[in-house]
Amino acid sequence: MTSIFSVLFFKIEWFGSAELELGLQSIIQMIVEIVPSDIVSPFINGNVIQIVFIGVIIGFTVMLFSDSVSELSTVILQMQHIIMQVMHFLGMLMPVFMLVAVLKLLLSNSLMQLVEIIKPIVLIWVCYLLMIIIETIIVAIHTKTNALNLLKNTFSASLIGLTTSSSTAAIDKMNENCIKKLGVNSNVANFAIPLGQVIFKPAAALSLFICAMFAAQNAGITINLIFIITNLIISCVIGTSMAPVAGAMVSCISILYLQLGIPQDYIALGVSISLLLDNIGTMTNVQLLQEEVFASQETINEKLK
Repeated sequence: MTSIFSVLFFKIEWFGSAELELGLQSIIQMIVEIVPSDIVSPFINGNVIQIVFIGVIIGFTVMLFSDSVSELSTVILQMQHIIMQVMHFLGMLMPVFMLVAVLKLLLSNSLMQLVEIIKPIVLIWVCYLLMIIIETIIVAIHTKTNALNLLKNTFSASLIGLTTSSSTAAIDKMNENCIKKLGVNSNVANFAIPLGQVIFKPAAALSLFICAMFAAQNAGITINLIFIITNLIISCVIGTSMAPVAGAMVSCISILYLQLGIPQDYIALGVSISLLLDNIGTMTNVQLLQEEVFASQETINEKLK
């Protein structure tokens, strides 16, 4: 819904039924090709979407059969810890990268382009706010709960996400809020929150989508219905697979721009925007995850049984 709202702020070029049919066929082909023919070719051909798909399948398989493959689970968790530490270190260097990117724009007389960064930042902030308001109202109506109390009972974990830019740091507080303040069954919370913390990132997908729209418009790329749908699909896939640590958006922007054919010169702008949105984006993800777990606890509990 918020993605559709954001499209209103970009210049869209519509086309006839023949072009639409051809574009839809290319989208369907892209979706079909997400599933690789073998496990080796995606790495040889550099197909990022297929690599992400393989990673998601392996992750879910290990999670479902963790008792049977405990040794493999231990190795993967250790590798994950190492990767998280590397990402944390890279996140510490992001302000330097952002400073260099801004200086490059200033030295290349692209001050107007620098000013243009404000537009997508404001738009994404507004969309974040809309996401929280709409989700809170829907959950409050569904659960017959006071919306203000719902925000009050989940705010502490969201604050941790805002100050640390890491949903991993907020996971304990999310568990505490859901179990003690919202009355969610502990089995449901202990299952849904760690899983959601990894794959539930609506704010990240929205940021990627709008950043790509902004970059494409400034690069002179035609934005039509096919581009919007393709951008939305890839942003959701990449956003879901993004590591829940500060600075993870940087690599996702590079992948997204590569898939959409956006010039690499615009990656620096996208990275600068993502860094300015990292904290509030994480806060949005944490807030929405708690509300989703609260609203879906009965369904999740039935599935677990």
